[in-house]
Amino acid sequence: MTTSDRLIASECVVTRIVNGSTVLLNTDTGRYFTLDEIGGRAWTLLTSASSIQEARDQLLSEYAVVPAELMRDLERLIASLRDQGLVEVGRG
Repeated sequence: MTTSDRLIASECVVTRIVNGSTVLLNTDTGRYFTLDEIGGRAWTLLTSASSIQEARDQLLSEYAVVPAELMRDLERLIASLRDQGLVEVGRG
């Protein structure tokens, strides 16, 4: 996976906002994945941007964060989302 790749929400994922949290449901497994407000924003950007880099750049413009820390956090989030079957990686 590279920053020029993009994330595609799996067809089995249903997304809802509940009390400020983003709840993702994998309808194939019945497992829930909950994201806080910032994680929810990252989910929205990662699954709508043309690349991981574009999503990262937008998050950098919205939050006061060290770029390297943000990238590490995004890599962990993406790995978790992939492990849960919630996203697929599209090649950039």
